[in-house]
Amino acid sequence: MLRLSRKQDRKRNAIQDGSSARKWKKATLGSSDKEKDRIERKLEKIVFGAEEELIDHLVKEKKTFQARKSGKNTHSDRSKTSSESSNKELRKPAWVDEDDATDSVRVSHDKDKQELQRGEEKVVEGKEFHSRIRNKFDKMVGNPDWARLDADFAGSDDSDEELLHHTGSYLTTSESLPKGLLQIKMCPSPKSEETSAGGQLKCVEFHPTAQVMLLAGMNKRVTLFQVDGKHNPKIESIFFEQFPIHCAHFSKDGNEVIVGSKCGHFYYYDMIAGKIIRVPWNRATEQAELKRFEVSPDGQILAFYGTYGRIHLFSAKTKELISTLTMNGSVDSISFSADGQQMLTHGDNGKVYLWDMNSRRCVHKFLDDGCLQGTSVAMSPNGQYIVCGSSSGVVNVYNASACESSAAPKPLKIILNMTKPVTDLRFNYSSEMLSMLSNTKERGVKMVHMPSLTVFSNFPDVRDVTMRVPLCQDFSLNSGYFTVGDHKGQALLFRYEESIN
Repeated sequence: MLRLSRKQDRKRNAIQDGSSARKWKKATLGSSDKEKDRIERKLEKIVFGAEEELIDHLVKEKKTFQARKSGKNTHSDRSKTSSESSNKELRKPAWVDEDDATDSVRVSHDKDKQELQRGEEKVVEGKEFHSRIRNKFDKMVGNPDWARLDADFAGSDDSDEELLHHTGSYLTTSESLPKGLLQIKMCPSPKSEETSAGGQLKCVEFHPTAQVMLLAGMNKRVTLFQVDGKHNPKIESIFFEQFPIHCAHFSKDGNEVIVGSKCGHFYYYDMIAGKIIRVPWNRATEQAELKRFEVSPDGQILAFYGTYGRIHLFSAKTKELISTLTMNGSVDSISFSADGQQMLTHGDNGKVYLWDMNSRRCVHKFLDDGCLQGTSVAMSPNGQYIVCGSSSGVVNVYNASACESSAAPKPLKIILNMTKPVTDLRFNYSSEMLSMLSNTKERGVKMVHMPSLTVFSNFPDVRDVTMRVPLCQDFSLNSGYFTVGDHKGQALLFRYEESIN
């Protein structure tokens, strides 16, 4: 009995000792958990803020997500969210002109403002006056989306953020222009009373940045049209008194129109200011007329055709004479490379001169194969080809690198489709097409497919009686349109149906 009671005592003590150990361990673990929770709450408060702030933040994010999700399905929800965030998306103008804050403007006795006059009004309210100026500017230059204050760029496909929202390729494949038959159709020609009764069109040209077309000729007028292929409404007509226009070009930025005639002086029209500015005769040119010129693609130089092989270089910005270059024989054609760093000239001695426009020196010349008198020259925009036209109607196509290294290069192709002097050669912007023009033959225009060096057989249409003797031609910026001006004062407008690379 004594032994049994001792065993029971030991068992009881062991149980008590185990329970006390478990209690001590539980107390210890409990204290560490509390310490851990206290530290985590402190860190969460530092990172996320207080508990109430964290809940408010999560609720706001949930509402924003639901609003965006519903905005993709309904237009009303999208307009609501856009109105809520209008304070963030509304853009402000870069500056505000103090001169715009005028109550009224007098237009009756100001030549620069008479074009904005309606009827016999003498004074126009300030807001109405500036509205007319903006409308005139939009018609002539255009209104890009980035210049609009009310443009919603947050949802625009052109915004940088929108591009980052999607993955995939933004490049599309483009088929090259097929040879053989040219898919082209005639559009309504731009017409006005001035052009219809004006006689010969000496120049047709597309604006370098806008869908605007220039017509100029012997009627002493430059007329600007908006090109849409359907109505082609007239924008403006500028009259140059006692100045029959033989040549007219846009400046590189498209803000000026420079015109030349059989005079020692020339004019340019500032389209932004609406002013005609006369550039007086420069005695250093030693000639009485400056009727033909070319504008360099970089917008730095105006190259006027001179007599006795001289090329007069004027600054396109200041309109001052910079230098005069001289070649052997006469200067019958001037052309530039796409970057404006090289100039090519062709004349009656059958040689083509290559000029470096930085040093303004002749760096090379080569003999046009079989040519007795050169009439035209052009370099393709991609710098691959140099083409030369002659008085016999032959057009030689050269590799540009061969012309720069050889004094007598062999042509890649000799085109014999023209039978009269080739007076103008013009590439489209992608160098896939070449237009050859002769101003001494009816329907004297031919198109060349440059990748295959073959001539399109269906242009111009032999049944087309609208095209008479062509005098000038031009491609639009992206080659969507082609125009030909003739001796009857009409500008024929064509549109391509095939995709051009």
